[in-house]
Amino acid sequence: MKCVLLLSNMFLFSLQAKIRDSQLQSIKEQQIMRREGNSLISLINSSRNSVTEMFEHFQSKYQGQLLMFTQVFDKISVLEQLLLEEYAGMPRYRL
Repeated sequence: MKCVLLLSNMFLFSLQAKIRDSQLQSIKEQQIMRREGNSLISLINSSRNSVTEMFEHFQSKYQGQLLMFTQVFDKISVLEQLLLEEYAGMPRYRL
């Protein structure tokens, strides 16, 4: 009986050691995942900031181009009006 009890205690001790080792390994892996997760969060934030800056740059360039096109088309409209006024004042010859 003592032999069975001794074997049972050895088995339980071995099982407890395996569980403890597994838990320690799990804790180490969780710590690694947490560190890598923090690095990933920093990388994502940096990337988000870069994309935001790029978007703001494109938006300002777009506003500048829009203003330039508006000015060009305003000048074309004025030129067109002048040409029409000149053409309307020209005598017409019939052949």
